[in-house]
Amino acid sequence: GEPEDLELVAAPPPRRQFVQDGVHSMFFFGGETEGLTEATAPENIDDQCLHFYKTTVVELQNKAGNHNNEPIQGNLYSYLALRPFGDTSELFQGRASPLLLMGLYLIVIIQVVGPVIIVYWVSFRLSGIRSFGLDKWKYEYGSDEYGVSFVASRILSLLFIALFMLNGAYVLQKSRTETKKIVEICKIFRRAAESVESYSPPNEAWLWVGVFVNVWCLLLCGICMWPLFVMSEGPKDVIFDALGLCFLYNMDDISGDFGFIDEKWDEDQFG
Repeated sequence: GEPEDLELVAAPPPRRQFVQDGVHSMFFFGGETEGLTEATAPENIDDQCLHFYKTTVVELQNKAGNHNNEPIQGNLYSYLALRPFGDTSELFQGRASPLLLMGLYLIVIIQVVGPVIIVYWVSFRLSGIRSFGLDKWKYEYGSDEYGVSFVASRILSLLFIALFMLNGAYVLQKSRTETKKIVEICKIFRRAAESVESYSPPNEAWLWVGVFVNVWCLLLCGICMWPLFVMSEGPKDVIFDALGLCFLYNMDDISGDFGFIDEKWDEDQFG
């Protein structure tokens, strides 16, 4: 027989934690919100979303700061301006090698000379050829020369020209804001260099060189973009020419295809 003092008690069915313990959590956001009891927890999903925004999102916003704390992406001209101070004060990890400087100077030369060479080449190729007019948009059904691909190339050319100009205006506006910040940084570093004899002051002249080169490259690339598109033989040539001009204009960016100073420039630190 069974012992008299042993009582069989059925185990309670498993229950979810927020029902069992009376502690509400924001499980649908991928994390829990601690410190909420049954008395203080929001009752519906809308209140929970608002509570999550006020306690988590706003805190992250305050930690990130406002527009004055945005990262400074910079370019090679920003780096060259701060390099004298950065190398002597060890702000940049490791001094700039001659190989690195040679690569940066070649980028500057290519951005100045490259657009001029392209403009000269397209003007020579288009000498005596009328590249404007409605006849450049004509469409002939079944034609290999003036068919669908021809009209599509012209439409694609206009879209790329508009996109290039909009992007150039945006980049110049952003570069203006970042240049102002870097000028203020240069003032701080110059004052620090005056107080420490072993520190070299920044060279702000490179900032103005960068402003000139960026405007110069943008204008000339925009001028030669339409003649290049006129001479294109199809949509593929239009895309390749547009990407080539964008590559030429963005060669000086820190995040560009050339990684000379990727490891030296910390955009969050300078921002």
